[in-house]
Amino acid sequence: MICVELDPTRVATLLERQGPAANNALPPQIAIPDPAIERLLRSMEDEVSQGCGGGSLYGQSLSLALTKYLEGRLSESNPKKTCDSQGKLSTLHVRRIVEYVEENLCRDFDLNELAGSISVSPRHFFRLFANTFGTTPHRYILSQRIGRAKSLLSEGLSISHVAQELAFSSQSHFTSVFRKATGVPPGRFRDERL
Repeated sequence: MICVELDPTRVATLLERQGPAANNALPPQIAIPDPAIERLLRSMEDEVSQGCGGGSLYGQSLSLALTKYLEGRLSESNPKKTCDSQGKLSTLHVRRIVEYVEENLCRDFDLNELAGSISVSPRHFFRLFANTFGTTPHRYILSQRIGRAKSLLSEGLSISHVAQELAFSSQSHFTSVFRKATGVPPGRFRDERL
């Protein structure tokens, strides 16, 4: 069994609730058998036990996914939808996000910061981003980092330099992510390109 205590203030913020709607956004529950909740919590547990190598964005994405799932499953009231579930980002917003990500691959991303770059809430941003890009912000940024890593490795840069340049938590984390994404370790990738 996994025991979880959620901060009501953060839950209300993630669910974009204010005033009376924020109170008891998710009622207390005991012993909920739910494989989806278990998978999300195990992912959180793995991330923390591995030193949070995925970065802030991954942790925030997991938190948002858990909160949203719990709202749908446990909430006593269903709030009105603020947008169509098929809503997508405008071409201007897509361009702004793509440029912002490209310019900032060298630092850890924050969901609030990404959402703020186009002046929407984190929850709304996450939904619009997924509808537009067909993936989560974390996976998109990871794929962009892998693309940039391929380019840097092809120039002959060291694995540790590339890991640091692209804001990976460590060289081993970078190696693991790179190998998973490409099927080869970064050292072999670099050697084959040179």
